[in-house]
Amino acid sequence: MPRPRKGNFDENTIARFVENGRGQGHGSTYQPWLTVNDASSSGLTSRPTGATTGRTHHLLSKLELHYFLICDFLENVTDIRERFPLSRGDTLAIADQMQVQHPTYNDRTTPMVMTTDFLLDTRNKGKRTHAARSVIYAKNLANPETRKLLEIERRYWTEKKVDWGIVTERSIPKHVILNLDWISGPNSIAGLSETEAEADVLLALEAAIQDQPDKSIGEFCACEDTRKKRKAGSTLGHIRHAISAKRIRANFRKELWNPATTISVLFIHDTL
Repeated sequence: MPRPRKGNFDENTIARFVENGRGQGHGSTYQPWLTVNDASSSGLTSRPTGATTGRTHHLLSKLELHYFLICDFLENVTDIRERFPLSRGDTLAIADQMQVQHPTYNDRTTPMVMTTDFLLDTRNKGKRTHAARSVIYAKNLANPETRKLLEIERRYWTEKKVDWGIVTERSIPKHVILNLDWISGPNSIAGLSETEAEADVLLALEAAIQDQPDKSIGEFCACEDTRKKRKAGSTLGHIRHAISAKRIRANFRKELWNPATTISVLFIHDTL
């Protein structure tokens, strides 16, 4: 659970945050309780735009970014809310039950508004559910204070009958992250209208891949750029864009980012 970077958090600050809509809303209207400007972080912060929500997300570590990329790509995830605030009345009661001190702000008197790193809305077989996830590096799990805070979170979500779990770097396959980084990078589809990018070119790509299934991704894209008289990199950019937009499927168990990988890994119905 991140701590605010500013040292002057008090009841007036909390009231102002609530009035400004922090921790409220859904989808594109949600505002995290803490932004990258508010929270302290020892890792790499980022503000990616989510395809699921259409808004800027505030992430405080590379691990959070990796987990976010996975959630943002999964079709059954319908909303992603980071830094979701927990009811102080509930967390104070849980800390009292555990006979431990509730976390406070720097003034050491104001009870902190605890947050969960990610609250996900999911849809499975037509049923809408929630999942709460704490994202933390495995080495930090040995810290007694961290374990105390995680236990408060666990009890909080258990009481609300929401699935809660811990995500560490050991939970995330490296090949999946490399692939998601690859498709979420800058995409070049210059020279294509939106209609062409979504229809005609996709059909042409599929036909070309079926005709040349043994070529590597690098070879295939270079040949298509030459054959179609496109700017170098256009075909590769379009493939990345199409996978990211879920217009085509790809085998995420393979190294999509590797230009030596065979092109037949595309248009395969597969999951993460």
